[in-house]
Amino acid sequence: MDTNLISKQIKAVAKTYTDQEFCLPLTETEEHELVQRILKRITEHKQMDLRDIIHDTVYSFFTGQDDE
Repeated sequence: MDTNLISKQIKAVAKTYTDQEFCLPLTETEEHELVQRILKRITEHKQMDLRDIIHDTVYSFFTGQDDE
């Protein structure tokens, strides 16, 4: 899986939680953690849509909820 694509999609989803012209800043560590969580969920939930996995993971990250 292309991690650059996932990173771009994380940033796009993060924008949906704020004003469309402002993106929540993520540190490199936070972004790396999100990418790793997403890659793990992709392998665990092969039937799920990538977009849904990214949205769910980013939402869980910003709300402080643990992934399943």
